[in-house]
Amino acid sequence: MKINYFEFDIAVPVEIPPNNIRPRIIQHLIKYGEPVRWALTNVEVDQRDNSLKNLRVEAVLILPSS
Repeated sequence: MKINYFEFDIAVPVEIPPNNIRPRIIQHLIKYGEPVRWALTNVEVDQRDNSLKNLRVEAVLILPSS
């Protein structure tokens, strides 16, 4: 078992309610490993497209064994 820190940005439409963002984040994280902990560390409206929010996600993942 290997534990790794993972950081990424994801853009979501501003009309999506906050409780519907969580499944999108988890779906993205499980592509890389099993999430142990994750947090939104920044949320900003996209400067080029006001219909999007840019989210910064930081996570700790358990990576699959090689």
